[in-house]
Amino acid sequence: MGKGALGSVLLICRDPGRNDAESALWIDAVRKYADQNNLSVTVVSDEDPVTQKFDVVVLEGFDVVKKIKFDATMFEPAFCIVRDNGSLGVVDGPGEERPIGSARARMICFKSGVSMIANNTRCLADAFSRVSRQISETSADGLAFECPWCKVPPMSSASLASHLPMYHGARTQVPPECCMIPDCRRRGNNSPNFWENWEGRSFTVHTHHQHGSNSRPDAPKRGDLTGFAHVVCRRPQDGKFLLVHEPAELCGSRQTKYYWPAGRLDPGESFEQAAVRETEEEGGVEIRVVGVLSISIKVSEQRVDVVLLAEPRDDMESCKSVPDFESVGAMWADVTDINHDMEESWFRGTDPLFWFPRVHNGESEAKSIKTTAFKELEQLMRNWTARRGNCGRDLATVLNALRIAYPDVVEEEEEEEESLFKADAGGGG
Repeated sequence: MGKGALGSVLLICRDPGRNDAESALWIDAVRKYADQNNLSVTVVSDEDPVTQKFDVVVLEGFDVVKKIKFDATMFEPAFCIVRDNGSLGVVDGPGEERPIGSARARMICFKSGVSMIANNTRCLADAFSRVSRQISETSADGLAFECPWCKVPPMSSASLASHLPMYHGARTQVPPECCMIPDCRRRGNNSPNFWENWEGRSFTVHTHHQHGSNSRPDAPKRGDLTGFAHVVCRRPQDGKFLLVHEPAELCGSRQTKYYWPAGRLDPGESFEQAAVRETEEEGGVEIRVVGVLSISIKVSEQRVDVVLLAEPRDDMESCKSVPDFESVGAMWADVTDINHDMEESWFRGTDPLFWFPRVHNGESEAKSIKTTAFKELEQLMRNWTARRGNCGRDLATVLNALRIAYPDVVEEEEEEEESLFKADAGGGG
């Protein structure tokens, strides 16, 4: 570690004789952003042995991961980053060799213990800054806590809540028996499913909600009717779709999975607002909503799901790289990637596999959200999720209007709607 440096970065590069201009830019960026965050840098070849510990390990590309047979246990407790350089080489297929594209390479890297896949050099500044804060920050009362999994240097409770999804979001870990925060000490319920061990939540979710810097223990209650916004984000310049890496614990799996930006409406929020927020949080992309593809009404669950088509406001904007509670990162994928380079088991749900090809082929066209019927649905959801007034009869009126305005878009359960409207309770408080 350099004199006075707060922490250390190891950069593993390809054989120097193979380095090109793009690799040189990457190496310069690592040095630049590490220096800005008081981190010293050691650069080695992918053929050099590594004998000491580092706070951050950066691999120059997918091919380096393959060559050194990367395993995160080799570098624990380092935060491991790999640059997305497009391909991991080739693999023997039935009767031929086929390339391992970015989508498949990412899953291989996450499985080996990589914490972050970098889509550009700028994201290194954010990643190194967060690592530096976690190394240096302690709580105001002097208490400090170490990660139950990688045992990184003790940090404040807020830093711990940030550390868990950043370092470990791609893979599910065995949770501790008891929360280490003194004024909490909540215990798990010994569920065999690690992601359901804490009151139906994972330990990471518990820590985020109860001890994170943005925790909201007194958040307002949601209304009785639940709304979910789902986003098909297509980039016009090349027709690629935005996929996010869902944190392993949040999607109930051992490893991160692909999905599209999606989430529950916050109190007082519309579907369009939720779509914009979720895409920014999970995918790192600012969008504009183009139209609506589907309105699904699940009466028995008192739930409305809306699928919206969107485009990035800036075609040149790169998607998210640095992991946090919302996602492990994101990527742009074309339909060929989805059809030929990805497996259904890699997805949290099959919705993207259904909608992306249909939008790409023109089988599904988005309808305008500027209609009176959709505007009334948006206002209704704002009121209901915020528990403002009795909305039951209003919902029946809005649904009738939606059926007329969007006959090919509205999907409903085959059952009576009475259960949703009875007593006119709605979201009333």
